[in-house]
Amino acid sequence: MSHINVTINGRQYRMACEEGQEVRLLKLAESLESRVEGLRGKFGEIGDARLTVMAALTVCDDLLDAGQRIRALEEELRMRSTTGKLKFGVIADADRMMPQSANAFLKTLEEPPNGSLLLLLTSLPEALLETIRSRCVILTLRSPSRRPLGLSERVFFDAVSEMTNERSWTVGSGLALARLFQDQLARIRDDIETEHDERLKHESGLYKNSTDGKWLEQEEDRLDVLTESRYIRARMAFVEKILEWYGDALRARQGGEQRDLDDYREATASFAKGIPVRNLLERVRAFQELRVHVSPNVHEGLAIEVAFLKGFGPLPGDRLSPQSPR
Repeated sequence: MSHINVTINGRQYRMACEEGQEVRLLKLAESLESRVEGLRGKFGEIGDARLTVMAALTVCDDLLDAGQRIRALEEELRMRSTTGKLKFGVIADADRMMPQSANAFLKTLEEPPNGSLLLLLTSLPEALLETIRSRCVILTLRSPSRRPLGLSERVFFDAVSEMTNERSWTVGSGLALARLFQDQLARIRDDIETEHDERLKHESGLYKNSTDGKWLEQEEDRLDVLTESRYIRARMAFVEKILEWYGDALRARQGGEQRDLDDYREATASFAKGIPVRNLLERVRAFQELRVHVSPNVHEGLAIEVAFLKGFGPLPGDRLSPQSPR
């Protein structure tokens, strides 16, 4: 059993989950948090408890609607087509299926009606039941647009590109990039804290004569928790960009043209030279594991150093690594 901290409506909660389900739980919490923020933007500050209940009700409504749509789809698939040979069934937001509906749908997935093709669409494949995923062929669809790199991310990837040109993948390079990564995370946290300090100062000036001191204390606590929540999301987004770097390197290694980080096209291609695909995949795995390891109460600095030593240090078989035979 694993334990992780999730943030919902500016408050942290320690949750237990099965091993390997940490990322899924974090993404579910982020989904609920986004609903709360959406309702806050629509209705304003109507009370934390009320916003949370409203968000939960919208989730339940979506889940119930999804179950009804699935039952209707199953009935239509059993009907004979009058205009064509194939029938297509599309389930949008498949991760919102209630467990009862998902389990009932397994029979249809195992033995779909003749001449039918089922498409399950989701942005959270980890939220699908394992029994569902095991019966599907998973196709990852690329987003037409990507979040542009921030200043801290560009500083980091510029340093990676410089090391790539030097072909310097050693223990020292791995630790140096780990320190740079942590320095950029610290800059991101400082920016968030500065923004929240200015917000608190502004709100204090507006409401100091109309509220008591207790409100100010509660607002300080809320912004402290919000700072941590935003920092965790920014850290996860930074790691995702590193995974995009490795995705570009793998595509370059296999002769693909598509790139997520087009400004670093030459650098990722150079990085991939001399590194076997199996080693690139090992480096990818290091940062996939980092996403999970920094979620529970694991020392952030240690988890980062381990990941960067695996991801940007030497690995046996890297023909151009200084510690590998030429």
